Amino acid sequence: MQKCIQCQTPFKWSTVYKSLWFAYSPIHCNNCGTKHTITFTSRIIATIMLVVLPLLWMNYSFNEMAFDATISFSVLVLLILVSLFSPFLVHYNSKT
Repeated sequence: MQKCIQCQTPFKWSTVYKSLWFAYSPIHCNNCGTKHTITFTSRIIATIMLVVLPLLWMNYSFNEMAFDATISFSVLVLLILVSLFSPFLVHYNSKT
Protein backbone atom coordinates (compact mmCIF):
# COMPACT_ATOMS: atom_id res chain seq x y z
CA MET A 1 0.00 0.00 0.00
CA GLN A 2 1.29 3.42 -0.87
CA LYS A 3 2.33 6.02 1.69
CA CYS A 4 2.20 9.80 1.70
CA ILE A 5 5.23 11.19 -0.10
CA GLN A 6 5.71 13.98 2.45
CA CYS A 7 5.18 12.31 5.85
CA GLN A 8 5.22 8.57 5.00
CA THR A 9 1.79 7.98 6.55
CA PRO A 10 0.24 4.91 4.84
CA PHE A 11 -3.04 5.36 3.04
CA LYS A 12 -5.96 3.23 4.14
CA TRP A 13 -7.11 0.56 1.71
CA SER A 14 -10.65 1.97 1.81
CA THR A 15 -9.43 5.47 0.90
CA VAL A 16 -7.61 4.23 -2.20
CA TYR A 17 -10.53 1.96 -3.14
CA LYS A 18 -13.01 4.85 -2.97
CA SER A 19 -10.66 7.02 -5.01
CA LEU A 20 -10.56 4.39 -7.77
CA TRP A 21 -14.33 3.98 -7.96
CA PHE A 22 -15.15 7.69 -7.79
CA ALA A 23 -13.43 8.82 -10.99
CA TYR A 24 -9.87 8.66 -9.62
CA SER A 25 -10.56 11.39 -7.07
CA PRO A 26 -7.48 12.81 -5.31
CA ILE A 27 -6.43 11.51 -1.91
CA HIS A 28 -5.58 13.93 0.88
CA CYS A 29 -3.18 12.73 3.57
CA ASN A 30 -4.86 12.62 6.98
CA ASN A 31 -1.61 13.61 8.71
CA CYS A 32 -0.15 16.47 6.65
CA GLY A 33 -2.92 17.29 4.17
CA THR A 34 -0.84 16.69 1.03
CA LYS A 35 -2.96 16.11 -2.07
CA HIS A 36 -2.11 12.98 -4.06
CA THR A 37 -3.41 12.23 -7.55
CA ILE A 38 -3.28 8.93 -9.38
CA THR A 39 -0.59 8.57 -12.03
CA PHE A 40 -1.47 8.12 -15.69
CA THR A 41 0.11 4.67 -15.75
CA SER A 42 -2.00 3.60 -12.77
CA ARG A 43 -5.14 4.82 -14.52
CA ILE A 44 -4.32 2.56 -17.46
CA ILE A 45 -3.58 -0.38 -15.14
CA ALA A 46 -6.85 0.14 -13.24
CA THR A 47 -8.82 0.36 -16.49
CA ILE A 48 -7.27 -2.82 -17.84
CA MET A 49 -7.90 -4.68 -14.58
CA LEU A 50 -11.45 -3.48 -14.03
CA VAL A 51 -12.77 -3.40 -17.61
CA VAL A 52 -10.61 -5.26 -20.10
CA LEU A 53 -9.70 -8.30 -18.01
CA PRO A 54 -13.32 -9.24 -17.15
CA LEU A 55 -14.32 -8.72 -20.80
CA LEU A 56 -11.55 -11.01 -22.00
CA TRP A 57 -12.52 -13.62 -19.42
CA MET A 58 -16.14 -13.40 -20.52
CA ASN A 59 -15.14 -13.76 -24.18
CA TYR A 60 -13.02 -16.81 -23.35
CA SER A 61 -15.87 -18.32 -21.33
CA PHE A 62 -18.37 -17.79 -24.15
CA ASN A 63 -16.07 -19.49 -26.63
CA GLU A 64 -15.33 -22.47 -24.39
CA MET A 65 -18.78 -23.35 -23.10
CA ALA A 66 -22.43 -22.67 -23.63
CA PHE A 67 -23.86 -19.61 -21.93
CA ASP A 68 -25.21 -20.31 -18.49
CA ALA A 69 -25.27 -18.81 -15.03
CA THR A 70 -21.78 -20.04 -14.18
CA ILE A 71 -20.23 -17.72 -16.78
CA SER A 72 -21.99 -14.71 -15.34
CA PHE A 73 -21.03 -15.77 -11.85
CA SER A 74 -17.37 -16.34 -12.77
CA VAL A 75 -17.14 -12.91 -14.41
CA LEU A 76 -18.71 -11.32 -11.35
CA VAL A 77 -16.32 -13.11 -9.00
CA LEU A 78 -13.35 -12.11 -11.16
CA LEU A 79 -14.46 -8.47 -11.20
CA ILE A 80 -14.88 -8.43 -7.41
CA LEU A 81 -11.49 -10.05 -6.77
CA VAL A 82 -9.67 -7.75 -9.17
CA SER A 83 -11.33 -4.66 -7.72
CA LEU A 84 -10.41 -5.69 -4.17
CA PHE A 85 -6.72 -6.04 -5.09
CA SER A 86 -6.50 -2.95 -7.30
CA PRO A 87 -5.61 -0.51 -4.45
CA PHE A 88 -2.36 -2.42 -3.98
CA LEU A 89 -1.30 -1.88 -7.61
CA VAL A 90 -1.98 1.82 -8.23
CA HIS A 91 0.39 4.69 -7.43
CA TYR A 92 -0.17 8.32 -6.54
CA ASN A 93 1.96 11.46 -6.91
CA SER A 94 1.75 14.42 -4.57
CA LYS A 95 0.42 17.79 -5.64
CA THR A 96 1.51 20.35 -3.08
